[in-house]
Amino acid sequence: MTDYVILFQQDNGGWMELEKRIPARSGTSAIRALLDGAEARGQYVAIPARSFRPVTVKLETKTQLRFS
Repeated sequence: MTDYVILFQQDNGGWMELEKRIPARSGTSAIRALLDGAEARGQYVAIPARSFRPVTVKLETKTQLRFS
């Protein structure tokens, strides 16, 4: 079994990560286990936790001299 990170699409179009990891055999099974028969609607995505690696992006500017 693999642990999955579940994301839910919010009304504003952004994605919210749900707090708990769900162990399952597939992404569909993880979402099904999360909802557990509840009448939930919307968009969900399940990502294997081993592949879920958020990165931090920084903007850096550097001064450079050019001679022509």
